[in-house]
Amino acid sequence: MRALDSEIEFIVLEITLVNGLAQTVVTVNNPFEPPMSILSIDSKITYNGVSVGTVVSTFSTPPVIPGVGQGSITASLALNTNPHDLVTLIRTQAVKNGLDTTAFDALLSLQAGGNPPSNIFDGFNVADFTIKAMAGLVVDITMTTTVKVGEYEVTLPYTQTGVSTATDQTILKLIPIVGTPIAQILVERSTLAFDAIRILSPGETSFSTDINGLIGDTGPLDAQIVFPNPVTVSFQGKDLGTMMMPTVNAVANKGAVLNMTNVNFTITDTAAYTDFTAYALTSAKFNWTISTTGLVVNAMGSSLPGVTMTKTVSLDGFNSLAGLKLTAYNITDIDAAGMHLQIMAELYNPSTIGMTIPQSIFNTESHGKVLGPAVATNLALEPHSPSPFILDATIATGNGDLNPYLTVQCPVTWS
Repeated sequence: MRALDSEIEFIVLEITLVNGLAQTVVTVNNPFEPPMSILSIDSKITYNGVSVGTVVSTFSTPPVIPGVGQGSITASLALNTNPHDLVTLIRTQAVKNGLDTTAFDALLSLQAGGNPPSNIFDGFNVADFTIKAMAGLVVDITMTTTVKVGEYEVTLPYTQTGVSTATDQTILKLIPIVGTPIAQILVERSTLAFDAIRILSPGETSFSTDINGLIGDTGPLDAQIVFPNPVTVSFQGKDLGTMMMPTVNAVANKGAVLNMTNVNFTITDTAAYTDFTAYALTSAKFNWTISTTGLVVNAMGSSLPGVTMTKTVSLDGFNSLAGLKLTAYNITDIDAAGMHLQIMAELYNPSTIGMTIPQSIFNTESHGKVLGPAVATNLALEPHSPSPFILDATIATGNGDLNPYLTVQCPVTWS
């Protein structure tokens, strides 16, 4: 008595990667004259002795197979999602179907620390490879079925080998089980650097920024990296704020240049950001931690979600902006308030961070005595660059004889 037809079908669901449940459609033959109701199924599906999955179902509304006829049963399949078993299944099937596994094997070698040459992957599409590999799949089924034929209930043990098994495009939903860990390894090996950061339109809780940098050492695959979630910027274990990163197109073994413009940075901890600013202004170096979750890596025709990223980025600080140079000055007026000067100055910014400061107020000093204010308006500090600017200074009348300043006999400094 033959209780199964020659084919079953596997359908991978959206939830399969979450709970391991797929769907199977089994074609059943009824050799009896009366209709046959399927009350329950308990089956094990194997491939070369390795579990593919199990079907254990008790039907509240039993499917009915017509007498001496054929019908189908749709049931949940507890799929074996072990990555090793899945890789073994795909590769064994690929060899059986005469496919070249060179690129597939090179891809798997990345998990073991390998670094195959990028040209191995030229033209390789892992989705097409998987579809072709899974064609002609046959499995073995051991099943116990409880059925009701007419008024009689009977349990039928059944074993069938070499059952043709159909898969469709939904099988590609299993690729992240193997592919996402590989993408995670490549992201962890990669480097992130910021060469220049320009802060624009600073505010109390946010600002815009332009960032130039590089994602390097991305491995032997061309890949598109998508950042669906904000990137968190931290300093000394405290989150400073968040920003969005654009989609990055990385070239194999080269990486990707970052040219981010008008990126909104939201300050999430004002106290931590204030502490960071004070540290950056006086220090030669500092480190940021850049982290995010939910990255999607698109490579070789497949989308690999669920990748995380945490990178330490080393940046140059302002080092107290010690490189102030006064190049010339002009006396513009002398009146009751004192002597007014325009001072041509240059300030070298050693930091990776640049910004425009709306107003900077300095003190004009001589021999430790404050003579008056010096104000710079819209002082533009470019990253790693000298910035020329003009100071409008006043030596107040109350500081006595102005003649020494007119004849440049008195040393004047600004702080």
